[in-house]
Amino acid sequence: MLYYTNNPNGLKKDFTKNIKVRHSIKTLSWIAKNAKHVYVDRNWQRNFVWNTLKQMLFTTNVFNGHSTSTNILLANVEDCLRYCKKNNETLAAEYFQSVLDGSINKSDGYKYICIDGQNRIITIDRFYNDTLSLSEGKLLVRGTEYEFLANHVPYYSGLPEDLRVFFDSRPIPISFVEESTLHGMTELFRNANDGLDLNDQELRTSWIGEVSQYILKQGLKFNSFIDCIGKIDKTRRGHEKLLAQMLQYQTNTTKPVVGKKGLDTMYQGALTSNSKFHNKNLTQLSKGVVGSKLHNGDDNFYTIPWAMNEYMWVDIIHSFGYRITNHIHLHEFFLNMESILREEGKKVPEDDSYNKWSSGMGNLGKRQRALMTQFLLYRDYFETEDWIVLEDDQRFYNRQQRYDMWMEKEGIDTMDGTPIPAWGVYSNRWEADHIKAYSRGGKTSVENGQLISKTNNRKKGAKVMEA
Repeated sequence: MLYYTNNPNGLKKDFTKNIKVRHSIKTLSWIAKNAKHVYVDRNWQRNFVWNTLKQMLFTTNVFNGHSTSTNILLANVEDCLRYCKKNNETLAAEYFQSVLDGSINKSDGYKYICIDGQNRIITIDRFYNDTLSLSEGKLLVRGTEYEFLANHVPYYSGLPEDLRVFFDSRPIPISFVEESTLHGMTELFRNANDGLDLNDQELRTSWIGEVSQYILKQGLKFNSFIDCIGKIDKTRRGHEKLLAQMLQYQTNTTKPVVGKKGLDTMYQGALTSNSKFHNKNLTQLSKGVVGSKLHNGDDNFYTIPWAMNEYMWVDIIHSFGYRITNHIHLHEFFLNMESILREEGKKVPEDDSYNKWSSGMGNLGKRQRALMTQFLLYRDYFETEDWIVLEDDQRFYNRQQRYDMWMEKEGIDTMDGTPIPAWGVYSNRWEADHIKAYSRGGKTSVENGQLISKTNNRKKGAKVMEA
């Protein structure tokens, strides 16, 4: 369900002016009792990032009456649902209803949505459930001094009763959002975010829509694969950015652009059928990477650029109509091939070096061409292997057929005699054309096909229409 697509102009409109917020002082015992009723929407909230020391210090500071300077920010689900229904905010109402009844994640439902403060809520909940202790040091409570030594710091249940009562009554400020749309809540999140500036991917994820929901699910589904990638910051949604770049690549494999502008546009739109290919490629890629790690241990050099390159490699294989039967073998083949390309890149002039544009995301087109060239070079070798198998021909020309037509015509555009470069096999500048039109009974076969420029194909199409 596409609940909302945010303002395509970057939320320049002020969606917070009609928001109603009620400020309140609650106790830590209230938070502990209601923690299970708070829904943490991963579109807004990062994964829990506080380490044990920070959790212990926070708990101790609250105990001493030193609360945080910012309020915990919770949306009252029933109130917001009522407000959205009253104002005909249908899609937003559907979202709040799904949170209230639990259908959003197959739970018993929630009373509140956490906009800011999940680290504090989780920390308090952990303390009350005896999975977190106070930090060592001294506490002065109503004229009585308590000292906790290292390795002898009690959990909540181990505190003297008077300390538990005192702790239960510790105040903590909470702001309840009672009237808001999803747009408004997104703005509140962006303005709060626990005191940490949001990066581009965190901002994109806050745009609740089909793409953001899909990428979040893919991040969970392929968590084992992501854990194999070095130098990826999951706490700041670095893994989701990579998955989003792979999805964006699928939208235009002939001219891949995966920068900020392209990703922003993709997140503000609806999910397309490209997600099917994205999921297929990721599934195949993950099987090889994870399987290899289990058998051979970590590949410390396997970083984001390597993962992106291998994703393109898998996509090239599928686009030529091949099926992967041994994913570990394929992964190891790729690692060897990539290593050779990088090593050979050191031997050529810098401006032509594979190493120069094999990292980062600004040169995907060049990297794709290099990988495509490698595939064409290894095509005959693949025919002798059983870990990669050519599937039956499809209705439309696949890349393998395009390549065969290119070879059959010796790399020449038969319409005007101009040469077609090797990378033209997969470029949209040249199209696979039926010599006898498909609409007139022509078969989708190499014998009935030719690779010609887009311009020539349009001219040919016009003549067919005139006839």
